[in-house]
Amino acid sequence: MKIAIVTDSSSDIPPKLAKEYDIEVIPMYIGYDGVLRKDGVDIFPEEVYSALRENKKVHTSAPSIGDFLKVFHFLLDEKGVDLVCCITLSSRLSGTFNAASVAG
Repeated sequence: MKIAIVTDSSSDIPPKLAKEYDIEVIPMYIGYDGVLRKDGVDIFPEEVYSALRENKKVHTSAPSIGDFLKVFHFLLDEKGVDLVCCITLSSRLSGTFNAASVAG
């Protein structure tokens, strides 16, 4: 049985480690100045820290159901995975768990 591990970027798994263990990391969204960016794709920690130092209102948003669906379908349909194990933030902290559950 081929099993895939999926998580969101709040896990802070370094890209090298994710690649080494074939872990799919779905980016959270980080926003400020009216723009949402994908964590680790369009925005990186240095920029977030800079925005915080400038007293900008920085917020996060959960990945969408579509974000999870895209990854789940890729794993199941294209990589031949039999089971997806998705590890997210607690549903009490974020909507990420709910988005992943609906997509699953």
